[in-house]
Amino acid sequence: MQLQIVQAVNTAVTSAVTAVHDTTLLLAVKTCFYIYLVSKNGTIQKTANATLTQMLDVVFARLESPGASSMAQKDAFLVFRSLCKLSMKPLPEPLPADDSIELRSKLLSLQLLYSIIASSGERFRGGEKFVWAIRQYLCLSLLKNGVSPIPAILQLSLDIFVTLIKYFKAHLKSEIGVFFSNILLRILESANSSGSQKLLVVQSLRVLVRDPQLIVDLFLNYDCDLEGKGIFTSMCDDLSRLAATNQALTESTEQDGVLKMLALETLVAIADSMVAWERDVKQRFSRLGHDLDDSREEQELRYARKHPWKAWGTRATRPETHPKDRKSVV
Repeated sequence: MQLQIVQAVNTAVTSAVTAVHDTTLLLAVKTCFYIYLVSKNGTIQKTANATLTQMLDVVFARLESPGASSMAQKDAFLVFRSLCKLSMKPLPEPLPADDSIELRSKLLSLQLLYSIIASSGERFRGGEKFVWAIRQYLCLSLLKNGVSPIPAILQLSLDIFVTLIKYFKAHLKSEIGVFFSNILLRILESANSSGSQKLLVVQSLRVLVRDPQLIVDLFLNYDCDLEGKGIFTSMCDDLSRLAATNQALTESTEQDGVLKMLALETLVAIADSMVAWERDVKQRFSRLGHDLDDSREEQELRYARKHPWKAWGTRATRPETHPKDRKSVV
């Protein structure tokens, strides 16, 4: 029966003939979500998960389609907000088992949010309503889940954060600063954070620092800001400390070695990105200089053709003379 319900809901939501919108759409999403959580059958769980992904793909494809209606925007907003709220539900104490409904609900909602952000289009990335929803709901979810001792939750939160920086950094200056200071750097600096937490954070930083422009953006937006918190400097200091310390950082010597090596590789990647950024800037200025020279010569040649006498002596038409033929002027 559960499998038939999932198939029927999928047909209704993805149909191009009978569109499902608003609260009915939310009910369809929640139905598949609930079946995924309560079913003990692995096949039904996989089908429900795949159906949720397919339905969300359709909802956000409608948002990005030419001439998207206001209803398509509303549907995407409602689904996105609903998933953010689901991801923020607190877990019971003590921490639940891996197969608990509460944990699986949080993980599924974070997985779906990551999929939405990673595959988002221009309307989602540039829409004021969606940027507002990211600030109000998703960033709050990341702050709550980014301190989780459960590796799977922290990993998904970091993956979402890395993707947000890739597509939304222009809209999220203060939020990015808060996440760096309160989550990433705090985990690296705290003696209470586990080795697996530190390792996951350094792995995420290793991905981020591959972008030369991001390195410069971090420095300019936070370290050069009089009210900033020196995020770039703190990141480099923390990575240097991890790479150079003789103290135990994790629960095992082997994991310690992996963490120290990754911290060192991340520092090297930062240096490489800075060199790459400088090289790119020099090349752009060099091309700009050539373009300006070419443009100036073209203008002088056009002027010379129209005014052959007046144009004499410009760089484009001036004949070269041997140094011996030049007369000094006293």
